[in-house]
Amino acid sequence: MDTTWPTVGELTRRPADWRDLALCAETDPEMFFPDQGEPSGPAKRVCAACQVRAECLQYALDRGERFGVWGGLSERERRVLARQPNPARRCPAHGKALAGGPVLWHCPAGPLGHSVTAADLEDAAEAAMLRRAAA
Repeated sequence: MDTTWPTVGELTRRPADWRDLALCAETDPEMFFPDQGEPSGPAKRVCAACQVRAECLQYALDRGERFGVWGGLSERERRVLARQPNPARRCPAHGKALAGGPVLWHCPAGPLGHSVTAADLEDAAEAAMLRRAAA
């Protein structure tokens, strides 16, 4: 019987985290914390190309992050977003109640659940409207 044992690296590896995939980790962090009056455009351009933008923005909103550009939004833009009402929502795929928001929600369906973005909800609403119009 041939038994293979895990390596130390395999035993100590932590699960993948959205921060491991963030483009900002590959750039100068100062860019994301401009001084008052300095443009935030360069940081926002990095965020616009990032695959974990929604996770980053939701992280900042959940923690009340007061400084810097997170998920493509400045402090002021996040304050405006945080003040908007966050109505109860349902997963378009399963109909289950979603937790979280206002940018990223969690659906409890399945063994691990899955994430639902605001764009996913908008797409589902548009598809439902088109189905109603076609009927």
